[in-house]
Amino acid sequence: MNILRRGSKTRLLVVLSDLHCGHRLGLLAPDTELLEIDPEGDSDVWVPSLGPTQEYLWELYQEHIGSIIGRCQDVTLIVNGDLTHGVKYRDALFTESIHDQCVVAERCLTPWLDAGVKQLRIVRGTGSHTLEGSTEGMIARLLAKSYPKADIGIVGHGLFDVNGTTFDIAHHGPSKGIREWTSGNQARYYLRSLMLAEIGRDRRPPDWVVRSHFHSYMPPERVNAAGRTSEIVLTPSYCGMNGHGRQITRSQHVQTHGLIVFEIGAERCRFEKMIKSLDLRSSESL
Repeated sequence: MNILRRGSKTRLLVVLSDLHCGHRLGLLAPDTELLEIDPEGDSDVWVPSLGPTQEYLWELYQEHIGSIIGRCQDVTLIVNGDLTHGVKYRDALFTESIHDQCVVAERCLTPWLDAGVKQLRIVRGTGSHTLEGSTEGMIARLLAKSYPKADIGIVGHGLFDVNGTTFDIAHHGPSKGIREWTSGNQARYYLRSLMLAEIGRDRRPPDWVVRSHFHSYMPPERVNAAGRTSEIVLTPSYCGMNGHGRQITRSQHVQTHGLIVFEIGAERCRFEKMIKSLDLRSSESL
């Protein structure tokens, strides 16, 4: 188990995911500087410009950071996968350089560390987006160099204890379902199976299970099994939807962006969402 316990005072556990840095619809800080190599081998600094979606995402991201910092002196940030977009799907990349994508991701995380967050865990995401897990390591090294006193680590699948509340956090898991009237069913079945597997091994099921990957927020679903209670939640993203996304979601017309927060005290854990939903349809009168 990865222990994130530091006494019983109130702590905040912030979980976000799916930034897809390097894509024109992914998160991008406006002052990110990248190196460009010309045909003669000379280098020059260039700053990628933000598109409308990126401007919206960065403003929302900054708003969420500002709402969290200052509320608590003890904040742990969990980035639950897919910080970079990778190069397998090249549609609408503004840089095909893996190093540049890692620099973009690093710049997106520095506002947290600049604001005093001293503990960061990066959860490994989808191999096609992270060069089979190598980008997480590159980003962690870049951040550790700039913030040597910060506690920065990488996990594939985390089981974290925070003030006695346990969190099972991984990138891949169930979706919330494809029908409104069955929303949450897949997640509840997934959670019940996980709980029974733990109980069968004489282990306590986690209090919370957090999954990502589908860029679609699902509010907490609670399951009771063998006298135990656990909850599962799916995180939203900080990435827009491209043509491929519209295809695999069967033209989903609403996308939600943001993060989730757990406020953990000595005797209770309070869940909070910070999200904003967008209608992706073009509306007009004909």
